[in-house]
Amino acid sequence: HRKTRDPFRRDPVWATARADLAIQGMGCASCVQKIEKAVKGLPFVVDAQVNLATMRASVTHAPMQTAREEIRRAVEEAGSYQAVLLPEDGLEDRNVTDEIERSEQREAQGLRRRLWTALFFSGLVMAISMGEMLPLLQVKDREVRNLLLLLLASPVFFWAGAPFHLGLIRSIRHRTADMNTLVSIGTATAFFYSALVTLRPGLFAVDRFSSFVYYDTATMIIALILVGRTLEARAKGKARQSIRGLMGLKPMS
Repeated sequence: HRKTRDPFRRDPVWATARADLAIQGMGCASCVQKIEKAVKGLPFVVDAQVNLATMRASVTHAPMQTAREEIRRAVEEAGSYQAVLLPEDGLEDRNVTDEIERSEQREAQGLRRRLWTALFFSGLVMAISMGEMLPLLQVKDREVRNLLLLLLASPVFFWAGAPFHLGLIRSIRHRTADMNTLVSIGTATAFFYSALVTLRPGLFAVDRFSSFVYYDTATMIIALILVGRTLEARAKGKARQSIRGLMGLKPMS
């Protein structure tokens, strides 16, 4: 017995409308797949294309009054994303475009602040952790050194790494997983294990290896991922500007 397909999917002639959206919060190809799957799951949607480079989605759907709003809601419910409906018929609304550009600039500036914070503190953590090679930064008392590392690593883990941890919480709520899940779980394991070793050293007095701390691991992972995301955001910004410039070109009359 073959399952009856939805009439909108069977007969593309119904698809006479298109919804374009600007999406924030996408970080990898899995985000694209999740959004496309969520939108294509709507019965009145015929096709959906999501572009990670431009952070845009184009959805072909049946001409329904509530279709655009339902599509936007489906995108946001797919994960930790924010979707803004672009003007209909492909027309550029300068106010909407400017607001999206300002939002993207604020996001890029916040990412850079987190990056420089992570690089500064993780550099200090690495230097103190390698005290045997850097005598000037060597702290001989292990308990004092671990406590100092905990204080230096906390801004990186709790503030610079906050987007990853918030992404993990949202992923759990939506029963999905992405890059944020991997980064948050990995760094949290290293950080909280090290914090327990620092605050309750008696719990890990089995051998000398069990008393090691891994603040340098947690902080450097966050810093390196932020470097990648900053470079990616810069590349995406240039790509979006180029595409908008091409779309703005008009043939001479």
